[in-house]
Amino acid sequence: MTSEEAGLAGAALPYFLDLAGTFVFALSGAIAGVKRKLDLFGVLVLSFVAANTGGITRDILIGAVPPGAIGDWRYLAVSPTAGGITFFFPSAVVRRSSAVLVFDAGGLQFVRVIRRRRQRLSTGLGAQGQPDGARTGPGE
Repeated sequence: MTSEEAGLAGAALPYFLDLAGTFVFALSGAIAGVKRKLDLFGVLVLSFVAANTGGITRDILIGAVPPGAIGDWRYLAVSPTAGGITFFFPSAVVRRSSAVLVFDAGGLQFVRVIRRRRQRLSTGLGAQGQPDGARTGPGE
């Protein structure tokens, strides 16, 4: 493996983890919609909101326009995919909801680190950015 290939693989892993975290957050939102007996549209909206709203808000506030969740089609595809899976196969997803909560907590940590790095790079603050302990991460 060349150093260029290693660099591409190193860049792909954080991106994959970010998408995986987005998927798990979308599952959480979709589960909430299914439990409240929403229709397909309501479940899809909740899955998108739970997965992307925090990141969109952050990107707008730091001036990263268009926000990553809107500028990259993969983020737009992940949320409705998770919502559709949850809507059409609710028993399979709800049965595993405790596992989803565990992955949600783990995903929050992965996504927080990855998105914090992105925020620091986009604002030019580097390590001088807002300390991680100053925020709890809801919505990210």
